[in-house]
Amino acid sequence: MSGLRPIASLAPASLHGVRFNEDVGDPPELRWVDPATLWVDDTYQRRIGKEGTALIRRILGRFDWSKFQAPNVIETPHGLVITNGQHSATIAATHPAVELIPVLVSRPRSVARQAESFIAINTDRTAVTKPQLFHSALVAGDPEIIAIQKVMDETGVRVPRSPPPRKDLYKPGDTVAVGTVIDFYRSHGPGALRTALSLLKTRRPIQMIEVRALELLMFDPDYRGNWDPAAVGPIVAASSGYERREAEAMALTHERPLYAALALVWYRRVPKKIASPELRRAR
Repeated sequence: MSGLRPIASLAPASLHGVRFNEDVGDPPELRWVDPATLWVDDTYQRRIGKEGTALIRRILGRFDWSKFQAPNVIETPHGLVITNGQHSATIAATHPAVELIPVLVSRPRSVARQAESFIAINTDRTAVTKPQLFHSALVAGDPEIIAIQKVMDETGVRVPRSPPPRKDLYKPGDTVAVGTVIDFYRSHGPGALRTALSLLKTRRPIQMIEVRALELLMFDPDYRGNWDPAAVGPIVAASSGYERREAEAMALTHERPLYAALALVWYRRVPKKIASPELRRAR
């Protein structure tokens, strides 16, 4: 496992200016409990909505203890109340193979302090980015992500593990538009993705609106009749801030998505066969 590093090596090089909180409270107690006995306080926690319900259904189908995170709870006269992890607890309480789960029990505190803990737990963390999830899925052997990576390797496109501090430090072919690339692959397959990335590989970085704009040129009925990768490629490669500003003005004036406006800006620069009546009117 060549990627292993001691946790101490991740600490900041300097702690100058850090003021440590002296009142850290009592350490939580690890306890195994029946998840169905846990409570949620609606005073400060939101109810599980449609997206949360859909997430629970997905995870139930692939529940695995190695992916389970112990909920944080406090002990009250009414029982154990969850301060973070109601989705995990709901999944555990629903799964027929789960009888007990580990929870981290903290001492009782006021509702205001409970809400404060809830906010801190959900904000004092580094968000996991889509590029990071993409690389994790590669390590996990996700077949779809492996197939997408194969296309990227063939076209010279890369997903940086972490974005550079400035946009000008991106290299041609870098992209963080991971979700858009995955959606493109799912909608049109590896061949179309290979074509799109081949045309976009000079962009620095490849952005979501550029992928979506090119998708429109390739597959929208108003454009695809004049679709010619050899003609579109140089236009896309030469596209600059001028085209972006023109697209932004068009999007604002005609109330259309920015990617659709950029597609039309690019389209106007490509030598045409015979444009459709709809596009002649649009121009």
